Amino acid sequence: MPWQLIRFIAVFTVFLLFIIANLGNRSNVNLGFVSFQDVPVFITAFCAFALGMALTIPYMAAAGRNKGKAKQAAGKKTRGKATKNGTEAGEGKTGTGGSELADYGID
Repeated sequence: MPWQLIRFIAVFTVFLLFIIANLGNRSNVNLGFVSFQDVPVFITAFCAFALGMALTIPYMAAAGRNKGKAKQAAGKKTRGKATKNGTEAGEGKTGTGGSELADYGID
C-alpha cells in the first residue's frame, strides 16, 4: 500500500514539473474537423492521458470479468474429483486450504 502512494506521488510530481516547464509553450491542435489555436502544451498532454485512461477502463473491466468466469469454471471442474492422495480437490493434508507446500531444500 505505501508503495502505491509513493508511486502516485512520484508520477504526480513529474506531471506537475511538466506543466510548470510548459506553461508558456503553446501550440495549435488540429482534430481534422476543428482547429484550436494557442492551446497550452500541458492541456494537450492531460487530454491525451485522460483519453487513454478512459479507453483503458472498459478493457480492464472486461479482463476482470473474464478472470472471474475462469475461476468459476475451474471451481466447477475440480469439485468432487479425487486426487492422487485420495482426498477431494480443494482439500489438503496440512490444512493449508488445498495448496500443499513443497520442500525444495532451500534453507
